Amino acid sequence: MKGGLAALVGALLAVKRALGKLPRPLRLAALADEEGMMLGVKAFVRAGLARGFRGALVAEPEEMEVCLFQKGALRLRLRFPGRMAHGAMPYAGENPIPQAARFVLELKEVERRLQERFPHPYLGPPYLTPTRLLATAGEGQLNVIPAQAELFLDVRTTPGVDHAALVAELAALAGVGVEVLEDRPPVETPKEDPLVQAAEEALRLLGLPVRHGGVPGATDGTFLRAWAGLPVVVLGPGQKTLPHQVDEWVDLEEVVQAARVYAALAVLFVS
Repeated sequence: MKGGLAALVGALLAVKRALGKLPRPLRLAALADEEGMMLGVKAFVRAGLARGFRGALVAEPEEMEVCLFQKGALRLRLRFPGRMAHGAMPYAGENPIPQAARFVLELKEVERRLQERFPHPYLGPPYLTPTRLLATAGEGQLNVIPAQAELFLDVRTTPGVDHAALVAELAALAGVGVEVLEDRPPVETPKEDPLVQAAEEALRLLGLPVRHGGVPGATDGTFLRAWAGLPVVVLGPGQKTLPHQVDEWVDLEEVVQAARVYAALAVLFVS
């Protein structure tokens, strides 16, 4: 994303130097916490800073594909209760770990059914991914049965998946309550939207291929679309599979190329 941000800055500077005053405003929003609960974009929309704009370009690393779709997301927490006891006397307590482990194994069947019902040509299948399982007492004594096991799920959905119904199904399967930490709907922008047309034309003008794709995760564009109603295109330099790895990188030639595309897109869109 830093490469995409650099390309956006370069593009806007180039447009301003070349054209001076534009017929319509362009705004660069460098928003914080995109990898967390997206507090930056939420504050941006709540403050009314998205009003009056006709679209949003998000510069996530998507190999310069024109991405019109983004998966929805649910961040869930489940707490499996237990009762502490000495590890040498398990009969004196109640171990929550086996219940949590059974639920994790049973998730695969729920995921399989969702994937059969809701595949998507650009987004692929939905996923239900356990990301954290915490079950310790104190500083993690090896001889203590914990009082609770806490499980976190990162759920990624495609259009058509009912989030509320899925949460209810998971609660029934687990036998415990499900806390929804975050609920993000899937995003779709019609191909006919002027922002999409400008993105495609910019690529063609620069002799680059027009390839469509989908974003496997969520971006700031999720809330720009859901809360502000803006059409969103995700288009950025860098490999799709590199995010959330050690030593992320992007080719500088791709950053320069992206800046040229963004500059052309901006001129086409505001003209």
